[in-house]
Amino acid sequence: MPTLLIKNSLRHLTRHFWQTWLCVMGIMLGVSIIVAVDLANSSAQKAFTLSLNTLTGHASHQLSAGPQGINESLYAQLRQELGLQNTRASVSDQVSVAGHTLTLLGIDAITGNSQRLQGFQMTTDNSSLLDFILSPNTAILSERTARMLKVMPGQSLTLNHRSKLHQIKVVGIFTSDNPAASVGLIFCDMASAQEILGRLGQLDHINLTLTPGQLAVLKTWLTKQDHPQLKLITSQQKNDAIKKMSKAFHTNLTAMSLLAVLVGALLIYNCMTFSVLQRRRTLGILRNLGVSKTEIFSLILFEALCLGVLGTLGGLLLGLLMGQGLLRLVLQTVNDLYFILHVSEYFISSWSLLKGAAVGLLVTVMAASIPAWEATHTQPIGVMQRALLEKSINSNLPKLFLMGLALIGLGLLLAKYPDVTLWQGFFSLSLLVLGFTLCVPQTVLWILSRLLLLTPYLTNMARLILRGITAGISRTGLAMAALALAIAVTIGVGIMVESFRVTVASWLDQTLSGDIYVSTAGRSSRRNNPGLPSSLVADIQQLPGIAAINTSRMLKVETQFGLIRLMAITSAHEPKGFNIKHSVTDFRRQFKQGKGILISEPMAYHQKIQLNDSIKIQTPSGEKPFIVLGIFYDYTSSLGLMAMHRNLYEQNWPDTQISVLSIYRQHDTEQATLLKAIRELASHHPMAIVVRSSKEIRQASLIIFDRTFTITQVLRLLAIAVAFMGILSALMALQMERKKEFATLRAIGMTQGELRFMIITQSMLMGLLAGLMAIPLGMLMSNILIEVINVRSFGWSMQQIYPFSVMWQALLISTSAAGLAGIYPAIKSANAVIAPALREE
Repeated sequence: MPTLLIKNSLRHLTRHFWQTWLCVMGIMLGVSIIVAVDLANSSAQKAFTLSLNTLTGHASHQLSAGPQGINESLYAQLRQELGLQNTRASVSDQVSVAGHTLTLLGIDAITGNSQRLQGFQMTTDNSSLLDFILSPNTAILSERTARMLKVMPGQSLTLNHRSKLHQIKVVGIFTSDNPAASVGLIFCDMASAQEILGRLGQLDHINLTLTPGQLAVLKTWLTKQDHPQLKLITSQQKNDAIKKMSKAFHTNLTAMSLLAVLVGALLIYNCMTFSVLQRRRTLGILRNLGVSKTEIFSLILFEALCLGVLGTLGGLLLGLLMGQGLLRLVLQTVNDLYFILHVSEYFISSWSLLKGAAVGLLVTVMAASIPAWEATHTQPIGVMQRALLEKSINSNLPKLFLMGLALIGLGLLLAKYPDVTLWQGFFSLSLLVLGFTLCVPQTVLWILSRLLLLTPYLTNMARLILRGITAGISRTGLAMAALALAIAVTIGVGIMVESFRVTVASWLDQTLSGDIYVSTAGRSSRRNNPGLPSSLVADIQQLPGIAAINTSRMLKVETQFGLIRLMAITSAHEPKGFNIKHSVTDFRRQFKQGKGILISEPMAYHQKIQLNDSIKIQTPSGEKPFIVLGIFYDYTSSLGLMAMHRNLYEQNWPDTQISVLSIYRQHDTEQATLLKAIRELASHHPMAIVVRSSKEIRQASLIIFDRTFTITQVLRLLAIAVAFMGILSALMALQMERKKEFATLRAIGMTQGELRFMIITQSMLMGLLAGLMAIPLGMLMSNILIEVINVRSFGWSMQQIYPFSVMWQALLISTSAAGLAGIYPAIKSANAVIAPALREE
């Protein structure tokens, strides 16, 4: 490409600074969203992998049992009788230290190397390791954990485990090749950890590194032992099952970022189209002077590449900053819904940066190729005549409209396909969005043409406002499409979130049938949960004013699908009960008789379980099948939940513990009085007991719900920010192209105030039209999000509602955003000098 053309291109970009800046900002925002979400996702997944590797090491297999754990004598047998020296016993649980939730991990330090423990390098001498092995209640910490707790070797820490306080002495500090992997971990000798955690003689599981020959020997040995509850699985199976928990959550975040990129692509296309339109006369002159089509095409793509490089570099830097904030939101959601992650390190992945750069540059070049192709395939004289452009575009709008309708229909058809996958669901959503974008310009023309039929009743100003939009449909149509798309995302996600919230609130009202709930602190379904003190249960039962008490036992059990929560319940007082989705005939009677179990909707969906299917559950006497009698709605987790009658549970598990009490008061008893009496009883027990009313549980649940969707709201705002840049870019384009028209209006008597009013009103009308068109798209998007994406991701079904508040808020946002975007072009146009603008040359 000739140097003269390159200089011409660079001069144009520098002379039109604001237009260039808007293009760069659009690219930068799109790239930053991709990079920030990808870095937050990859950092959270990396944190999870590090946590798993720290706890399991490089073990190939894991030996586990039921909720009661493994007798530690089995660990000695594996090492002595089978000669499996590469084994590690493990016992762990969450503890609270100085306001921080950490993991206490018991290890067999004697079997480790004296200078290197579980892959960590000691920074202190051998005497500290000797103290760690020989002295009770001692611990070693990583440098980062010690710094976080502000503790030095020789000092003591107070651990709070289920409201029991324990003093441990820090005798050593270690480092590792990956410091983030050990953050939040407290390493204790096995005996000390068992004593602190109340698991004397018991292990959670045993990690083993086995050769094929050792694996065969172990399997044979296990079949001869009287330990039917033992289960041997590969570490990969265990890790994959846990990773699967949050996979759908990360996938949804990625899809949300791609929607923002699509809005950014429309902005880039709009900017590059305007860049070409603005120089149609110049390009026509160059063509007449002998510049070839290829050189013009290369020139436009060169400009786009320059903008793409600047925008991408800025987007990478902004994405790095935004990713740290998003990571905090992602980790908070993962901790609320799935598992506790101590690692909060922000890992910068070169792959994430490369992906963002590739998307930014490719989208920019692809978006610019369309106006570049149009500029090179128009006759030179046609390029110099602007009216031919609008005529050409107007003639193609009906075709684009029909193409858009076809894509919308295809997207809806694909979404309703029974076996559609999650990514196919996102693809159908993309078809819907693309089809809608193609329909916007023709729809705008149709609406405005109907309004112009009222010309006899309209003022001159009103006619100017309406015709100004239709005359520049090549820019206004795209700007409104980008804004409508961003607003539709806001509406669609808003409807989904509000529908979900109403569904969860309704489900809580039905599920929380008791008046007061008493439970142990923390997650009551965790393994080895000791349950409520029997003396406390007896004392509560003697309180006056209680009509009935339901009891339940919550724990996690091994199934053919991995570790699943099990709830064993009684029915002393007939509650509102489970909200049943499907069930066999007379399931309540069969359930009380112990003929089967109930499972949650997410478990049934993800594991493809139907009524009368059997689920194999690991019990102390071996693996047993249980028939599925019903499927109930449950929104506590997407991982699954099983419900079993208490009688059936006690027939298979030697466990009489109670995790939760559901208390029903008599009608003449004040809830506050009963609540105070129960809390008074609970305060006399050393164990941490949580006593809450159903109203308090409902409020706390909805707070967690709202916190979960915080990141979704952030991504919605970012999409609107990109669209705002698009509408501002389009209005700047109109202002610069219509400066002669505006100067003529000023010359024949229009005041500066009237011109400002016209431009701002025109901008707000564009925003209003975009908001109105966004409503049907948002409703269709919400339907796909609820009926397809949500079900495929989490297995939850919900009632769909269309809150009026979401609609009017969307209209307010779109109109306000467009109005604000119109202020600067209005001021600039009104203050422009008339005489230069009236000159043709």
